[in-house]
Amino acid sequence: MSFESVINEKSVVFNSYPDTIPLGDMNNANWIDLIVINTGTNNIGVVLGYDNATFASQKIYSIGDDSRLLSVTLGDFTNDTYLDIALTNYDTHDIEIHFGY
Repeated sequence: MSFESVINEKSVVFNSYPDTIPLGDMNNANWIDLIVINTGTNNIGVVLGYDNATFASQKIYSIGDDSRLLSVTLGDFTNDTYLDIALTNYDTHDIEIHFGY
């Protein structure tokens, strides 16, 4: 068995400290996408998968300073066939839901 790198270093933000990476089809394209929880920069990155086994560059969504992301889960919370992202923030004592569309 062998593995091939399909995401290059330019896809990761410096000092982002990527942590959790749930997988799901975020845009209903029938390809696996990655959601990267960047604990060092308080943001999430969505990395869309392509049909040729590669990935797009990370699209960054800010969560807010000092939120300190703790955990993430994906689900279709609005029953619209698009996955949504639910986050827990340790330092701000709250949760966030980002609706997919």
